[in-house]
Order: sequence, then structure tokens, then C-alpha cells
Amino acid sequence: MGRRTYVDAQPGVFIKELVKAGTMNPVFVLDEIDKLGRSTAGADPYYTLMEMLNPEENANFMDHYLDVKVDFSQVIFVLTANDPMHMLAPLLNRLEIIEIPAYIEEEKLAICRGHLLPRVLSAHGLGKGILEFDDGALRHLIKGWCYYEPGVRHLKRCLEKIARKYALEVVDKIPQQPTPAPAQPTTATPQEPSVAVSSPGIEVPGFPPRHPEVEQVVAPTGTQTAPDQRAAPQTIDLGELPHLAFSGKDEHLHDLLRRYLGVPEFDYEHEKRSRERLPVGMAHVLTVAGFVGEVLTVECVFDASHPEKKGAFSASGNLKKVLEESLVVARIVAARFLSQEQINFARERSIHVHFKGASQKDGPSAGVSIATAYLSLLLNKPVPGNIAMTGELSLNGDVCAIGGVQAKVTAAKALEISQIILPYGNLAAYLELPQALMNGMTAYFVRDYKEAFQITFGDSIPATVDLVKDGVHIKATRPVLTQAE
Repeated sequence: MGRRTYVDAQPGVFIKELVKAGTMNPVFVLDEIDKLGRSTAGADPYYTLMEMLNPEENANFMDHYLDVKVDFSQVIFVLTANDPMHMLAPLLNRLEIIEIPAYIEEEKLAICRGHLLPRVLSAHGLGKGILEFDDGALRHLIKGWCYYEPGVRHLKRCLEKIARKYALEVVDKIPQQPTPAPAQPTTATPQEPSVAVSSPGIEVPGFPPRHPEVEQVVAPTGTQTAPDQRAAPQTIDLGELPHLAFSGKDEHLHDLLRRYLGVPEFDYEHEKRSRERLPVGMAHVLTVAGFVGEVLTVECVFDASHPEKKGAFSASGNLKKVLEESLVVARIVAARFLSQEQINFARERSIHVHFKGASQKDGPSAGVSIATAYLSLLLNKPVPGNIAMTGELSLNGDVCAIGGVQAKVTAAKALEISQIILPYGNLAAYLELPQALMNGMTAYFVRDYKEAFQITFGDSIPATVDLVKDGVHIKATRPVLTQAE
């Protein structure tokens, strides 16, 4: 019976909402439909939704609980989901999918400056000039404490936490005036009954003349109120209150934010420093973790702990099946760029590949980075620290398109990695990114791994590579093949 109290568990909800709306063409918003429960008792809500969302059937939808036939053909349904992978494929087939990517740093900054910060300061009584943030401080806050958040909910909580703590500090620093003792009533001789004077120009015996604009109330007989001994309301000059300004130019900004918010979720300053210079056998890979992008490192080393395992190729880092297959493909492709002497050298040694981080890692988009780290080790050439890459490799060396372009570019820009290598198949998606995200970035779009190899280890960029610098597309100059060729 308790389940009936939950609104989504009640039967006939859609028909009740139609009655409440008073129209047959309302807009229904079904939030977080991916969390809808499944049933094995034959009353699965997914199948009801599929019938209701099917334009061929919803004109004669039958509610079998209420035994009522309803026309839903004029209703507009808007469904939201965090992860469409948890939804049934037949239901997804009836929907038009509109993907809303995570906010980039510039968007979070604009929302914070225009909406969140004014509301938080007003709600905590912190007027203008008492608590201030400049853009540099807000960027530092967003990167360090809100990096893994696609929206701005946690950013608002961080601002509220700072405002609460500082409001308490302000109250503690305000000088408090002593509270006066309460007035003591004095005994008076009995007089005429108390009279309330409320009309101008009336004189009552035993009472002083009343000013026409002042209302007087006479105390009850037998008591007389002593003169008002209460202190006047305390007035505070805003200039005397302590001020706190978070500035991006302050070298102690990180410590100041940490004082109010604790340890940051993502120490991007440390991550940025650790990626400035890469040792031999290491490369950056752009990935997607949840709803946000992330820059991981692929490490490739000679494993001397098991000298008897010559030619072995192992991996670690909580890898799943698809990524393990990418390791095999990347090694096959990388062998084409090695001499026979280098191949024989690799056969005499055991090589181990490691992905940093304890989270599960899967997907084919690390193929280009794995091959690059493998070649960096065998060629003894380091990969530039300001280059990150992503792309799936085929056995022929083709670089195939991947997903999550905006999230991956956002992750690279957060760590000030200015050059990225992407598959040519993602060029159109990259050109649709916000201009603020492409500023300061140079993206190379490669068709095969040979082009990625020349960008990483060569002295110049191949003319056959399309690149986008600061949002400007510089097309490649590719030779025109004749029919005979």
C-alpha cells in the first residue's frame, strides 16, 4: 500500500494530468526516464510508454486500469535521461535524441557571475563589497572543486559554503552593545480609568494636551510606564565590516579557497605540472569519464622483473575487454614504423603498458595513444607534453571517429594542453564547438596513423592534415588522383 503513495506508482497518472491541464494538447515532461523501474510481473511501464509514444497507436490509447480510451496524439512528450544506455532500444527508437553536453568553463563562469553569485550573496546578507570574486578566482574554483560536475549545482553549493562561513565570521567581528535592563513599572496612585486618545483636538481631564499628529495610549490604572530605557537600534557602517576578496592574482588564492572548501577534488595545477614534460614511453590520451572529459596517461616500459618472459606484452590499469583488444591492434600498427632491428630488439624484452587511475577503462579511442607510447619507448623519443590524442585504430592503420569530442577538448584545455590529435571523421563535430572552447587550441585531424606519427615525432606537420587553429579551419592540400592512378 505504501507504493501507492508515490506519485509515479499511481495508476492513471497521465489521464489525471490531462484533466488537470484542461486541454488535450499539453506538454508532458518525464524527468530522468532512464531511472524508470522494470517489472517482470507483466505490467512493465516501458511498454506502456512505447504504446503512448507511438504515433500510429497513441490516438486510441487504452488505459486498462481505468478502462478508459484516450487520445494522446496531440500531446508533446519531453523525456530527459542522464544515460540513454539504460533505456530500452525500442523506446529510444520512438524518440528524437537531443544531446546536451556538459557546460564548458566559460559557460559555468557566465552562469555563476550572472545568476548564482548574486543570489547566494543576497540570501546570506552579504551586500556589495563585503564578499567579492573576480573571474580568475571563479575559474580556479570551477577547475579545482567543480571539475567533475557537468552542471552548476555543486558550484552553487561551494559558493553557499563560502558565504555561510564568511557570514558567521562577519557576525562574530561586529561589536556587540550591552543589553539594557528591562524597564521596571512604578506604582502610582489610582486615577481615573485609562483612556485611549485617538482623535485629534480632544482634551481629557488629568491628561496632558495631545498633539494632533501623535496618538497616545494611556497605561492601565495603578501603573505608570517608566521612561523608555531601551537602546536605540544599532547602526552599522558597511565600511567598518570586514571585506573578503577572492582574486585570481592572489598567490594565496588556492590556500584561501581550501580554507573554506577543503581539499579540491581535482588539483589541476599539479596535473598541469606533471604533464609539461613526458618521459620516454608515455603519451596523453583524451577520454570521457562519466559526463566530463579527462586526460589520462599511457605508460609503456620495459619489464625487467621477469627476464624469462621475452617478447611478452602485458597491460594493467583495470582494463576491460574492448581496451584490451585496442592494445593488440595498436601493437600491430606500431610495428610498421619500426625497423627489423628494432622489432628484434623488442622481441628480446618484456613490455608492460599501464593506464593510471583505479576506475574501469574501456573503449577503442585510446588506440592512437597506445601506439604512440609504444613507439616512443622503442624509438627512445619523448612525446611533446603539450600534445594529447584520441582515436580508434584499425588493423590497416586508419584512424576512426570517436565520441565525446567536446568533453575531451574541455579536458585538454583545462590542463592547458594546446595541441590535440583527432580523427578526421570528427572534424565537423569539432567545428560546431563553442568558439570560446576552440580559442587557444590547435587540432590536427588525421586519416591514418602515419599522419599522427609525423605530427608527434616528425619535424613538420604533413600537408595532408586538416588543422583548426583558434577555430579557423586550414584545409589540407591533398594530391588530386587521376582516373589512371
